[in-house]
Amino acid sequence: MANNLLNDDFSFASLVEGINSAPVAIGPVSKSGLFDDNLIESTDVAIELIDDALTLVQTSLRGGISDLHPHTNRSMVKLKTSHIRTSATMLADSWLDRSGFGQAGAPAQILQERDRKLREMRARLDATIDYQKTRALNGQILDADGSVVLDLFAEFGQTQQSVEFDLDVTTTNLANKVVSARRLSESVLGMNYANDWIIFASAEFIDAARAHASFEAAVAGWGAAAALTSDHRDGSIVIAGARLIECPNLAGKTFIPAGSAFLAPRGVPGLCTTHFGPADYNEAIGQMGLPLYAKAEELPMGRGLVIEAQSNPVCVISRPRAIIKLNA
Repeated sequence: MANNLLNDDFSFASLVEGINSAPVAIGPVSKSGLFDDNLIESTDVAIELIDDALTLVQTSLRGGISDLHPHTNRSMVKLKTSHIRTSATMLADSWLDRSGFGQAGAPAQILQERDRKLREMRARLDATIDYQKTRALNGQILDADGSVVLDLFAEFGQTQQSVEFDLDVTTTNLANKVVSARRLSESVLGMNYANDWIIFASAEFIDAARAHASFEAAVAGWGAAAALTSDHRDGSIVIAGARLIECPNLAGKTFIPAGSAFLAPRGVPGLCTTHFGPADYNEAIGQMGLPLYAKAEELPMGRGLVIEAQSNPVCVISRPRAIIKLNA
């Protein structure tokens, strides 16, 4: 009986399609589209760093010696994808009293249970990937136990830039602080212009900004009714061209350190990317990686099935200094 299920409704192809089409449960960073997805053939990612600092061309005499184009420094950083995996069991004992189990294919109740398991596992994997993306803004991607999965600043040999917002000072101008942070980021980006800017903030940073005197100036003209009814956490407020979005802590994990925020330029090609490697299954050999995988296996003595779901991501910010930390 389990063989029929594994060949049809619980086949590798069916489960992979099912988990990738299951309802998505993503956080603010994933929802913003800051990170582009890239599917790769291996668990290794090679990031080429190019020193493309812009310089001006010196004038020269016509027919004389021209300006010499500067040498471009290139280096390579190799990173590995992380392997996040979870599993769930579906026991045959729980299906025995369900009519139609002897027919070809699984009855509707079993398919509903399968889909529920896929949704639950996808939600956990999505939350984990969003946690990795959010922590990448801080330069260190953390595991569920708090250990460091990847230190981007150490890998790229850089240090983070930051701006003190001085929200405990009544005369601080929020717009000027945002502009200062944007200038720091723009100095790193060079000629790579952002489509827009987002400030991903902790709850404490949002509250301190909202309580500041100059916040009223930031929402002036937005509309009195809207200003009173909104809680200003969802990106509806724009300060000096940057949308303010709160990133809540989930599953007992700190997504953004208390009192901090991160200014990120969105739409810069190759700046923020999530690379997805292939699963450690025979079916994935020689194939491009997928965001999510799922596979089923029969339990001993045919007592049911175990369904496993996994993802193999690495979240990369190719120029970590372009993400500016804001301290309340």
